[in-house]
Amino acid sequence: MNKKKAAIPSLLATAAVHHHLVRNALRTRIGIVVESGEPREVHHFALLFGYGADCINPYLAYETVSQLIREGELDLSVKEAEHNYIKAAEKEY
Repeated sequence: MNKKKAAIPSLLATAAVHHHLVRNALRTRIGIVVESGEPREVHHFALLFGYGADCINPYLAYETVSQLIREGELDLSVKEAEHNYIKAAEKEY
């Protein structure tokens, strides 16, 4: 990102790639994996899936969980904490 280039939100990029693939009859052959620091909450995941993502790697959320453990805010292992985060994100209400 600089004066001439702006960051593109992951939702916009996902939708653009999805629609490009649909227009070119390639969508059923290609999966879209979103690796972004933006998604953190269930709503973020729902929007990305709704706009065409097949898989999401919320690396910043995982790093935040790890940092909380290092700082002593969570009394869990990294594996347990990440498992709990994923379980909470996938939970149906």
